[in-house]
Amino acid sequence: MSMYTTAQLLAANEQKFKFDPLFLRLFFRESYPFTTEKVYLSQIPGLVNMALYVSPIVSGEVIRSRGGSTSEFTPGYVKPKHEVNPQMTLRRLPDEDPQNLA
Repeated sequence: MSMYTTAQLLAANEQKFKFDPLFLRLFFRESYPFTTEKVYLSQIPGLVNMALYVSPIVSGEVIRSRGGSTSEFTPGYVKPKHEVNPQMTLRRLPDEDPQNLA
């Protein structure tokens, strides 16, 4: 005789593990989708000064821009973000032109 009922065992089996993307949540909070296939990256040459501690009482000082360079590249693979619908597949014979299907 079992201590658990069938319904309790099925409920325990249906609980799925939910993946928590900790690394992505901590370091990559924002995503920047592009409307084109080209990706543009901007760089500031040399060392970039970064404030370790910013006081809310002391006013900041504007640092003159040193310029920069922007490079562009086209990635080798662009992941499609559209929904895959199996109802949209076409049945055709080998070497049959999909444009001629009605």
